[in-house]
Amino acid sequence: MKLAIQQENLKKALAQVNRAVPGKPPFPILGNVLLATDQGQGLLRLSTTDLSIAITVWCPAQIEQDGKVLVPASLFADLIAGLPNDRVMLDVNHEHQIITVSCAHFSTQINGADAAEFPTIPLDSPLSPSVGPSVDLASTNDLPRVSFTAATLRAAIHQVACAAADTDVRPVLAGISVRLHESTATLAAADGFRLALKQIALPAPVPSKHEVILRSRYSGAASRGCPRATCPVSRELRRRKGRRYMT
Repeated sequence: MKLAIQQENLKKALAQVNRAVPGKPPFPILGNVLLATDQGQGLLRLSTTDLSIAITVWCPAQIEQDGKVLVPASLFADLIAGLPNDRVMLDVNHEHQIITVSCAHFSTQINGADAAEFPTIPLDSPLSPSVGPSVDLASTNDLPRVSFTAATLRAAIHQVACAAADTDVRPVLAGISVRLHESTATLAAADGFRLALKQIALPAPVPSKHEVILRSRYSGAASRGCPRATCPVSRELRRRKGRRYMT
């Protein structure tokens, strides 16, 4: 893998995906960030997960050679943050999993790991910045995909998350219920004493009713992951091993 990317873009992307890196990883591999390239679209993908939430960010880059590698998340973020605001070159020796980082007059090497060891993360195509709110009725397993602006999703989660339980005594109350029905998305949370509800109008009706419960602290981290108020944020219901989950 060989590519060039602006330091500022890479720094911001790492700050976003590192929200999903556990402080004390139960497995050492979870302390890494996955770097993968898509030469056809000229994009670098950064992904992290703690097995409860996964965050993926796509960044424009000049890609000379495709590939993927795991890099220690904290070390890599600190290294990139300390570089000047210039073009950063990443060159990966896949035989020894060594990443060479070059920027201006600085150059260093980091030991990485084989990307095949990283947990599988469900992926979707990156959204174009020009795309507005939309509903894809032909998404995976005939379950709906709904897109909101980051500001809309962030505001809705903020309004209901305060009513969610802050303990796991009753796990179902520690989450936010998201129901898609006709032309409305309903977010609700309750802890047995309080109830908060927020409804968002959908740009197009969904074919059938669907519901999923999100852990409130994870949904909040996901909504904060997109810094631009006009950036589209997609949420898609899928099935995996008999369970529904949201991406």
